[in-house]
Amino acid sequence: EMEKRLIPIERINHDAEEIGTLIRSKLITIPSRVATVCEGRTARDIEEIIDIEINKALEELQKLFVQL
Repeated sequence: EMEKRLIPIERINHDAEEIGTLIRSKLITIPSRVATVCEGRTARDIEEIIDIEINKALEELQKLFVQL
């Protein structure tokens, strides 16, 4: 504290809320994007499509967080 190296809890809470909002907004769009692609596919194919989309979203988010 004396070295002024502490971060105020308000800042941490704000940043955590902002990150949560970014994650939610990125992941919430996946179902509408993949719904038509999944039509008529097997469960195994759908699982792979969803997995790929989640990983893409997480990679994009990771790039954003590295920039912060």
